[in-house]
Amino acid sequence: MGSRIKENPERIFELFIEVLCPKSIDDDPAVLRQFPEDSNDQESLQSLPKFCFPFDMEREWESTTVQQFTFVLTDIDGFQRFGFCRLTGSSKTCICILSFLPWFEVFYKLLNNIADFLAKGQYSEMKELLSLLHAQPPPQSDSPLNLEFAQQLGVTTERFLKDMKRDAGSGMAPLSYFIAPDSNSLPTIPESRNLTEYVVAVDVNNMLHLFASMLHERRIIITCSKLSTLTACVHGSSAMLYPMYWQHIYIPVLPPHLLDYCCAPMPYLIGIHSSLMERVRSKALDDVVILNVDTNSLDSPFNDLEKLPTDVMSVLKMKLKKQSAVTGDVVARAFLRTQAAIFGSYQDALKFNAGEPVTFCEETFLDHKLSSMKNFLQHAVHLQLFKQFIDNRLEKLNQGKVLTDLFEEEVNLGGYSSGED
Repeated sequence: MGSRIKENPERIFELFIEVLCPKSIDDDPAVLRQFPEDSNDQESLQSLPKFCFPFDMEREWESTTVQQFTFVLTDIDGFQRFGFCRLTGSSKTCICILSFLPWFEVFYKLLNNIADFLAKGQYSEMKELLSLLHAQPPPQSDSPLNLEFAQQLGVTTERFLKDMKRDAGSGMAPLSYFIAPDSNSLPTIPESRNLTEYVVAVDVNNMLHLFASMLHERRIIITCSKLSTLTACVHGSSAMLYPMYWQHIYIPVLPPHLLDYCCAPMPYLIGIHSSLMERVRSKALDDVVILNVDTNSLDSPFNDLEKLPTDVMSVLKMKLKKQSAVTGDVVARAFLRTQAAIFGSYQDALKFNAGEPVTFCEETFLDHKLSSMKNFLQHAVHLQLFKQFIDNRLEKLNQGKVLTDLFEEEVNLGGYSSGED
C-alpha cells in the first residue's frame, strides 16, 4: 500500500484509557479507567499501557512537566492507529486516545480538556464528552465538527470557550468547533506541531542528511530526552517524504519491552527516549543512522547525501536556510519540490496503449539527461517506497482516476517531467 492512513474510519476514536505508571520497568502499567467500558479490543488494551511510558521509569521521571506525544500501532491490514498521549509527572499517570485519524493538534487539545475533567473530579462530564465523540462519524476534511456538549454538561458556551482558549498560543482552535484537518494539504508552521518542533530542534544539515537516509531506506534511530519533541521529529521528518511513505518498521517511540526491534535486519525508523539509549547501544547495532536531537548531531556510516543529485539538494538547502522564522508551508513545499525534481520524470515512463492497462517502463525512467540524477534513480527503482508509489499511481490510473494531488501539480508546474533539469 502507499499511505498507511485508513480512509473513512467509522469513528473519531477507538479507545480511551488512563494508565498509572508502574514502579518497575518489569511491571505492567495499571489501567485506571477506559472508554468504552465494554470494549473487547483485548489486543489494544494489553499493548497500549506499555506504550504510555516509553522510557526507563527507574531512572527518568520529570515530576513537574506535562508531555504530549504520539505512538503508532499497525493493525493486521497494515493501517496505522495513532496513540495520542498526555503524560503527567505530578500524578504519574498517562491518558491516551487511540484513533485511525492522524489529527495531532485536535487530539492533543482533547487530551488537555479530558485532563481538566480528571483534575476536577468531573468524571461524568468526561464520559459524556467521550460518548459524544465516539458516537459521531469523522467529519470530512476541512469540515467543522460542532460539539454541543458544553450546554449538555451545564456549562455556558462563553465560559467553556474561555477555558479552551487558554492554550491559544499553540495556534489550535477551541475543540468545540474544531475543523477536521485537510489530509490533502501540506503541513504548515506553526499549525503543525510535528513540523514546527522538528524544524526548531534539528538544523538544516541534519535535516538533509536524515532525508537522504530515508531515501536510501536505512535503519534509523532518532533519540531525545523530551517525548513530545522525539515523536514530533519522527512524524515531521517522515512527512517530508511525501508523496511517498515510509514502508518499513515505523515506531515513533519505542517502549522498553520492544528494544530488540533495534536489532531488526530490515529498514526501520524508530524513536527512542534518551534514557534507553545506553541499553540500545549495548546491542549489536550495525549500519544504523542515529540522530540525537538533544545534541543536534547525526552519526551515519553512509554518505547518502552525496549520492543525491547535487544541484537539486543545493536548491533545497538554500530554501531551508532561508526559512528561519517563516510560517506557512514553506518547508514542506521545499521538500515537495525536491521530490518533484527527483521523481517527476516518472510521468514520461508511463505507457498508455489503447485497450491495455497503463504500465511503467523502468528503462525510460532511467534514461535521464543528468548523470547525477540517473545514478540515484538506478538506486531508487529498488526502493520499497518508490515501488509502492508507482504501484499506487498505476492502480489509480487503471481505475480511470485522474492524478491531481499536490505532487502532480508541482511536477507539472515545475516542468520536472521529460527528464528536464
